[in-house]
Amino acid sequence: MLPTISPIITRIKIYSLIGVIAWSAVVLGTLYWNVTDSKRQAYELAKQSAVDNFKKDRATRLWSTSHGGIYVTPTEKTPPNPYLAHVPDRDVVTTTGKKLTLMNPAYMIREMMSDYSKLYGVKGKITGLIVLNPINTPDQWEINAIKSFAKGAEEAVEIQDIDGHPFLRLMRPMWMTKGCKKCHGHLGFKEGDLRGGVSIAVPMAPYLQVVKKKINILILLYSVIWISGLVGIYFIFSRSKIYAIEKNRSEESIRSLNLELEHRIDERTKELQEKEARLSAIVTSSPEAIITVNERREIESANPEVEKLFGYTKKELIGHNVNTLVPADHRGQHDQYIKKYLLTLKSELIGSGRQIMGQHKDGHNFPLYLAIRHTRLGKHHFFTGMMHDLTKEVEAERLLKQAKEQAEQANEAKTHFLANMSHELRTPLNAILGFTQMLQRDPYLNEAQQDALNIIGKSGQHLLLLINDVLDISKIEAGGTVALVQKSFDLQVLLQNVVDMFSVHAASKQLLFKVKKDNPLPRVISTDEGKLRQILINLLGNAFKFTEKGEVTLRVRSESQSEHSHQLHFAIEDTGMGIEEEHLENIFSPFVQTKEGAAKPAGTGLGLSISRQFIQLMGGSISAKSTPGQGSVFSFDISVVIAEDSEEQGNSSSDQRIIGLAPDQPPFRILVVEDIQESRTFLVNLLKNIGFHVKEAVHGKQGVELFHAWQPHLIWMDLRMPVMDGYEAIHQIKQTEAGKDTVIIALSAHVLKDEREKIFQLGCDGFLSKPYTEQDLFAMMAKHLGVRFQHEGDKNSSLASQTPQAFLDIPEDIKKKLLASAALLDQNACLAILDQMQSTDPTEIARLKAMIKNYNFEDVEKRLI
Repeated sequence: MLPTISPIITRIKIYSLIGVIAWSAVVLGTLYWNVTDSKRQAYELAKQSAVDNFKKDRATRLWSTSHGGIYVTPTEKTPPNPYLAHVPDRDVVTTTGKKLTLMNPAYMIREMMSDYSKLYGVKGKITGLIVLNPINTPDQWEINAIKSFAKGAEEAVEIQDIDGHPFLRLMRPMWMTKGCKKCHGHLGFKEGDLRGGVSIAVPMAPYLQVVKKKINILILLYSVIWISGLVGIYFIFSRSKIYAIEKNRSEESIRSLNLELEHRIDERTKELQEKEARLSAIVTSSPEAIITVNERREIESANPEVEKLFGYTKKELIGHNVNTLVPADHRGQHDQYIKKYLLTLKSELIGSGRQIMGQHKDGHNFPLYLAIRHTRLGKHHFFTGMMHDLTKEVEAERLLKQAKEQAEQANEAKTHFLANMSHELRTPLNAILGFTQMLQRDPYLNEAQQDALNIIGKSGQHLLLLINDVLDISKIEAGGTVALVQKSFDLQVLLQNVVDMFSVHAASKQLLFKVKKDNPLPRVISTDEGKLRQILINLLGNAFKFTEKGEVTLRVRSESQSEHSHQLHFAIEDTGMGIEEEHLENIFSPFVQTKEGAAKPAGTGLGLSISRQFIQLMGGSISAKSTPGQGSVFSFDISVVIAEDSEEQGNSSSDQRIIGLAPDQPPFRILVVEDIQESRTFLVNLLKNIGFHVKEAVHGKQGVELFHAWQPHLIWMDLRMPVMDGYEAIHQIKQTEAGKDTVIIALSAHVLKDEREKIFQLGCDGFLSKPYTEQDLFAMMAKHLGVRFQHEGDKNSSLASQTPQAFLDIPEDIKKKLLASAALLDQNACLAILDQMQSTDPTEIARLKAMIKNYNFEDVEKRLI
């Protein structure tokens, strides 16, 4: 029996071996094709990225060329181009004195691509065999590409290593145009000449990484498929071997063998039917709509999801053109895609997914996702499409976009609301603080009156800080920034001022207030003094607010980081009520207060949030730890620069009160344009008391008329006024020849950035935000007019040294009239007489007017007698 069965077994082994080889070839071939296709796709994507970058650079260059280049502010990074020295107007100065330099297209593209390369890794430049700037000299590959352009080539593409990393390099020619002559005409180029090319280098690393991952997945997948096939072949081999042996052994019982074979055939048929049924079930139960189309665009098969998606039955679809499922205006494009692919077997749509429009049986169109795969069986081509409805996704995207727009509108509305509220609060606050400062200038107030004015001033400043807190947190929430104002100041003085501020509060609550310096502190440092002061006030204020007994300690320590920089560590410790642990992580959020904090008055919930933002802005961090019932510790650190230790720190005359104009100056004419009576009265009286000649207007139109009639040296211009606002008034004045030389400083309780930009575009010379201090106001006048002031304590101050004898030169008849009117307590008569004494020292006249307005007639008599 064995000699008979051996040839059969041998043939089975041969067939099995052939099957293994064929199966392996199919798997390896398919794997190779997929790997090759993945690499090709990576190459095509990289090339497309290079082409997109080229188009972007070309559009930018053409735009710049059509405008003759662009002018920018010269900086260390973008200095005037020495290679454009031959170009007229390379460097210009604007009417406002701003210096600009010309950037030709090549210069602009080079700077732009330098930043673009740092951000995204894509390199690029404009180059040629003859270049204006040596930095644009081509490398060997670019030289070869330019030479190929001269021979008619339209593009050069190659993958090369740059600095040890693979890049796809693409270069296209650049021809001499009329707009290029301005910068490159002197190099010998004529219009139409090949001037060089635009080179783009796209890093291949991201694409190769994706390809590598995809190849690993393909290898794993095809390994599983290959092993599964081998198992199947082995199974068939084993079964065939057994079948042959059994057949040989059963030759004598052929009938029973036939019955057995028929039984087995039935089983195999059933297995095949089950496999086919399973495959059909997979397709049928797939959540994706799956459709198969032949090269004639006829539908070969469709699963139930297709019926649900489009509303047609399977019978209505099979054999019909797939264009039935596409809107009429898209059908021609769809046919072109298939025709083109059948001719070239290349299409960016095959093997990838995209969003298209489908048409339902009832005629309505809807968005759907379509992924197409191509299969070729002999001479026939089949396209399998997997689809799903995108209606919900598109609607969700629309709603998300709508929600985003609504959120942006709400944020903008909030910003404008806060700005308007700021204006409404700052306007009366300007009058309160302004008249407080005027009253504080009166040397004849007693100590109680001065204390009362100090309380009013401090309360007003506290209200201003609260307004600024709200605006700062609004900027932070809107994604904006709060500026850091660096300046040098005496750290010891700042700490002492803060200590003095809270010492009275500590005494009133019978608390012990300690200041501990763990090591010697630098005296003069450079950072934002105002923000550091506000941080300390916020944290100490909270400590005293929530501490009813015990002590509050301010601990300061300095840590040297380098020769010129230190790290300052602050800790505010208290023995107050403490904070629950679950509240600690939220206390730095805006408007968040603990239960105990909400029960306390005068709290906004902004102090800790703003303090943290300021500390982070100053390069530091803040933390808090607390034990309920025992107290809290807030610690923060900031980086500071050690400044020059000057003995004059904080002692300059600019920090002292201004009491008048310095002698030997021309009479300055000042026009105040302000509709709010309180603000106007304060500003007019303040300027008159200092010695300026002042006129006032209640709206912009009257201000323009007074400007033409009086020709003032400086105009204080409010922006929001009836009849004519400040914007239009500034515009009309600056349109005149005289107005161009007249200083205009805007006054506004609005603090929005776009408002400031608008007034400066109109030609305004300065901006002062309400409420302002007299120091800010006088500093602005000194800056723009060059006016000099006398300060308290000046050795050469005429007011500091004057005695009653200094007024003996007043005409006797006028002095008698003034004394008589003062004796009668006639305020109006006294002021009218003083208006006739313009030849006398204007500063002393201002002092006398202040006494009369405050009904200090006894002091007037003492100065005149």
